[in-house]
Amino acid sequence: MCKPRIKKKGTYQMLSVLISKKFYGSYKNYISLKNFFYNTVFQKDKRILHSNDLLFRCVSFFNEAKYKDLLLAPRMTDKIASFIIEERPFDDFKHLQRKLYECPRGGLILQAYVDGLENRSVIENILEDCKLQSKKIQCTIHPHQEIGLKWLVLMHKLNLNAILADEMGLGKTIQIIAFLSYLKKESIKGPHLIIVPSSTVENWMYELKSWAPSIKILTYYGTLDERRHLRAMATDNTIDVLLTTYSMVGSKVEDRKFFKRFKINYVIYDEGHLLKNCSTERYKNLMKIHGERKILLTGTPLQNNLVELISLIYFTMTKLFRKYCNDVNQLLNQFQQKAPMMEAKNSMLYESEKIEQAKAILQPYILRRLKSDVLENLPIKHDRIIFCSMIDEQKRIYRDLMWEFKELSAKGKKVVTSKLMQLRQISNHPLLYRSRYTDDRVVKIAKVLCKKEETYYKKNPEHVAEDLSFLSDFAISQLCSKYKSTRKFCLNEDVALISGKFEVFDELLPKIKSQSDKVLIFSQFTAMMDIIEVYLKIRKYKCCRLDGATPVMERQELINKFNSSEDIFVFLLSTKAGGLGINLTTANHIIIHDIDFNPYNDKQAEDRCHRMGQKKEVYVVRLISSGTIEEEMLTIAQKKLQLEKEITGGNINGTKFVSLHEEGKSYLLIIFIRKTRTKRGCMHKKKDKEEKKYVEDIKIVHILQPSSI
Repeated sequence: MCKPRIKKKGTYQMLSVLISKKFYGSYKNYISLKNFFYNTVFQKDKRILHSNDLLFRCVSFFNEAKYKDLLLAPRMTDKIASFIIEERPFDDFKHLQRKLYECPRGGLILQAYVDGLENRSVIENILEDCKLQSKKIQCTIHPHQEIGLKWLVLMHKLNLNAILADEMGLGKTIQIIAFLSYLKKESIKGPHLIIVPSSTVENWMYELKSWAPSIKILTYYGTLDERRHLRAMATDNTIDVLLTTYSMVGSKVEDRKFFKRFKINYVIYDEGHLLKNCSTERYKNLMKIHGERKILLTGTPLQNNLVELISLIYFTMTKLFRKYCNDVNQLLNQFQQKAPMMEAKNSMLYESEKIEQAKAILQPYILRRLKSDVLENLPIKHDRIIFCSMIDEQKRIYRDLMWEFKELSAKGKKVVTSKLMQLRQISNHPLLYRSRYTDDRVVKIAKVLCKKEETYYKKNPEHVAEDLSFLSDFAISQLCSKYKSTRKFCLNEDVALISGKFEVFDELLPKIKSQSDKVLIFSQFTAMMDIIEVYLKIRKYKCCRLDGATPVMERQELINKFNSSEDIFVFLLSTKAGGLGINLTTANHIIIHDIDFNPYNDKQAEDRCHRMGQKKEVYVVRLISSGTIEEEMLTIAQKKLQLEKEITGGNINGTKFVSLHEEGKSYLLIIFIRKTRTKRGCMHKKKDKEEKKYVEDIKIVHILQPSSI
């Protein structure tokens, strides 16, 4: 271990010592050595203080060390080293102590050496304790996970909250389970509360049972009656872990009261993005849970955003924070007030300075590793963007909508967000817009429903027709298929195949299938997922589906089914429900059918299979409809990722990005329409390569606060 370098920075002195790369890689400010252990940990560990073994090692060193080795001891000088060689051998520690105190500064050298041995002993004891925890765990953890465990143990001994921010796919779940096993071995009683997204609760149950079967778990999830019974069971002193979801914690008044009064040791927040914005009601409810300590798990790094940073400071140092400010919003409002024009520049500089200070404060509490740093054998991930030419029907609908927007703009009317959503949907599939079902046809369907179907007997046909007019072609066809009287109005299933992106599906999926690989398909919209399901059925590809409506207790079963069955070729997932905390490494192809404004949602989706356990190279394909709003979304997403790299220390091609002062708004959405002449690039389909035409193009400046990333 290298000689420690002490940085004195007030109350952070004990957390500012850097140790060798061999122990903690290149990650700074996580472990301290000299003052850190001497003032906190080793004084609590009486096993090593002035033990016979320690004193024997001390005497042995001063008796046997060569001159050059003596000079390496703390505070050693040439004169004192020569004195030691002349006076030795020393019979015992008292003899050594007496002789060195006869020499000026000799006593200080002896004390410094003893301190060093004591500090080293503490580290050795902690590492030994971490190794012993493996007896409680049924599987072997990876080296980087063992390092994460050691860091959690050190934070525990210091009585500090922690943020484990490893990149997605590095096994944060396993590190927490190993840490809980350590606590159980040390007889540190729970219960400990783990709060997770609904999509991951079954995975947590499975991992806890697999890795640490001796840990007794109670899952707090179910109906009102079931939860009432579970609240009574939670009083059992033998329970080690209470597992629940974010929705359950704040679901009903009874739930909130229960968690507020329940005595908890550790509160562990998985995928804790909700704790990055202290202005939300959910954040306030979560912070009312009184745990002795807290651990936040997140796969996203710190952002250049004061709201997020203050939220995390409040999370890690709640007691200290409350000494200065009882209301978090009170502090935030001071930063979010509009500054006068002359003061705007100074305000931005001041905020930028405070952001850097907040990051420095948080750094010792955060451990973050990247897959590229710790997983040397992780297969390569290939990213590819395919620009898809829309079919003629899509182009016509898209062009008509653009003219409509232009007319609204000319009249000085705002183009609302719902119109932008229509453009996104048309870019994906023409059936997500109503064009095949004309107004006359909708009226006929409404009349038939009100005349022949019991559900609609008492309804006014005009009102029914009005409701139907807001639905897409696909939704109307699905509705008609439910009733015998309206099945004649259903669209032919083959129309689901007519889409520019599905033409790319027809090129990609057979190739993937021929390689005996599996594929994950992600979409933002459940309506689009319905159409993709129809496509997969027609093409005879077996699939599983998981979205927000999938019951929580069925999700892990679907994941297991996909991972174990060779017949299931496709897993269809919604980006948000299927993009968090699940393991699908049996697939190595990902198709993102429609991208998100927030690139981190798509990155989380990618990491469902590009993670530990993946044995094949991973191929990620993003489908972008040419000449549409999706091209602008892609540009925005790429700029956000560039900004993130710059914020975390990377300078991309010499470009410097400046954070924007957003005057307290959650986001700014500026829409303007312009006519522009475009020439298709070489990435587009061949038939469009030399096509020149005027297109109506929407340009969007969509500036999201980093806290939403």
